[in-house]
Amino acid sequence: YGSAKVGLNAYNITLQQKEQNLASEIAQKKNAVEDLQAEVHSMQDKGRVLSMLGEQVQDNSGNIYVIGDSGQ
Repeated sequence: YGSAKVGLNAYNITLQQKEQNLASEIAQKKNAVEDLQAEVHSMQDKGRVLSMLGEQVQDNSGNIYVIGDSGQ
């Protein structure tokens, strides 16, 4: 009985450590997801995207943006 109790306690400690590691990993992934969502929201702003493209973008009729070759 005593050795079974010690064995189960050791196994319980191992499971608790795994649980803590998984909880930490989940928290890190949640932070990464939140960061990516914030980046997506900032990229949705048309002005930001157009400013990143710089000279590669031509404004055609005020609402159509042509990206790429300016010779056509």
